[in-house]
Amino acid sequence: MPWSLQIKGANPPRQIDFRLGETILVGRSQALPVSFPEDGWMSSVHFAAGVTDGVLRVHNLSKTNGTEINGKNEVNALLQPADQVKAGNTVFDVIGPQPSPYPAQVRIGGWGFEVIPNGWQPVENVGFRLVEKRAFQANISAIEEPLAWGLTLATYIENQIKLATARVPGIVFDLPHPLQIRGAEEAFALQIAIPARGEHSPRQYQIYALSSRTVGVFTATVSEAEPHSEALPILIRGISYFQG
Repeated sequence: MPWSLQIKGANPPRQIDFRLGETILVGRSQALPVSFPEDGWMSSVHFAAGVTDGVLRVHNLSKTNGTEINGKNEVNALLQPADQVKAGNTVFDVIGPQPSPYPAQVRIGGWGFEVIPNGWQPVENVGFRLVEKRAFQANISAIEEPLAWGLTLATYIENQIKLATARVPGIVFDLPHPLQIRGAEEAFALQIAIPARGEHSPRQYQIYALSSRTVGVFTATVSEAEPHSEALPILIRGISYFQG
């Protein structure tokens, strides 16, 4: 279930649906994509709301009446399902995705990780980083974006490979192979060899997963000259990807 703001008491029912990465302006002005000209207490441009990192955020833009979250005026707020947002005299119920059924110590959007490997530290809404400083600082990221209509996960990956090949001369990709990821409708893994940087030969390990028309991309960048312990096998054994 995607994030949405459902107008309380609207007849006929009305709601604002959000896609990942999309920001919507809401107010009284009919020039906006979502407007409430009948609400004289709402500002012309009252608030902005959008989904980033799997979370619905609201930002108040009204200088007169403000935006209330559960009865309190807020400038910026992260919303939870069942919260209420009030702008002018209009009240919105926050509808959000169901919680992931898969256990995790760390969640980044739809990605879940059961185990944090020794020596690695979570970076909120980004991924993981090595605590110890090394000549080549390995890193792990986990992102997601909506899958454009008409694309499959396989064609999405093909497009990403074409873009990277055009931008990075000498980059080499292994063929993607199917992978089982809990919560994902389908997933693929691939390895990427990046041209050497001095004594380091960077490699990337990527996992592409699909759930509810949203693509998750897990990327680990390491160097063959620097050991990265058992971080990747540990993370992958406990990984899940789920969009409720």
